[in-house]
Amino acid sequence: NVLVKKWPQVAVISTGDELVPIDQTPGQGQIRRSNVHAVASVLRQLGLEVATFHLNDNADEIRIGLQRVFENFDVIILSGGVSMGKYDLIPQIMSELKVKQLFHKIAQKPGKPFWCGQTATGKPVFALPGNPVSTLMCMHRYVVPFLQQNVLGCRIEWTTVTLDQDYVKKGTLTQFAPVQRLQNTVTIVKTSGSGDFAHLQEADGWIEIPADMNDIKKGQTFRFIPFL
Repeated sequence: NVLVKKWPQVAVISTGDELVPIDQTPGQGQIRRSNVHAVASVLRQLGLEVATFHLNDNADEIRIGLQRVFENFDVIILSGGVSMGKYDLIPQIMSELKVKQLFHKIAQKPGKPFWCGQTATGKPVFALPGNPVSTLMCMHRYVVPFLQQNVLGCRIEWTTVTLDQDYVKKGTLTQFAPVQRLQNTVTIVKTSGSGDFAHLQEADGWIEIPADMNDIKKGQTFRFIPFL
């Protein structure tokens, strides 16, 4: 006799009227749907089967779309719609659909608006912030370890790396800084914020700088969250 487990069906959903398919040229106020493909790529590297969807900023469309996804998929991951804007409808609709909110917002930068919940039947629901750097950071720091431990049966072992420079962290939040791996150290990749997707190609992952650390010195070590 061997112990077996059903392989989960994972749904990845992008939200937002401003998003257009990657094969279309964006118009004024529009951008291409990059997050859904980035998240799906990470999941496929874990060996999971993924289906992708898109929902516009319409409460009825989101409500109906989520109901169908909840019925047919085991893990649900959304991108966008969880901040404080007029069209950030996800938390309210999750409440209407009786999805239990486990938490909303983390004292971190980037990725503060991250939302997490559970359906009435126990299916995990992750709603990632819409900015691309925030999406990928939260995906690697929280969603991937959850899936590795609870779905794939892996043991999570974080590694540490040594910073090659002095660095001043602004603010009182935990900060995730993108870094590039060198021979024996890492160096911070300069970006213009959580919307700066292009500069992530220079990074190999993030370091996690605790909230109570501000004046960081060369040679200090930090938890490393690598790209898959």
